[in-house]
Amino acid sequence: MSVQIVIMLSTLLILPLLAGALTLEHIRNDRRTPSRVRRLTLSIPE
Repeated sequence: MSVQIVIMLSTLLILPLLAGALTLEHIRNDRRTPSRVRRLTLSIPE
């Protein structure tokens, strides 16, 4: 059980970091090529 708890905690900590990294990349791409970001945002289901 302890292993599952560690995995869940690690995923909870990693997910926000991944989301932050993705948002930062979206902002960078928006400055360079906004069309690419629009395609990515449209492809992602709301």
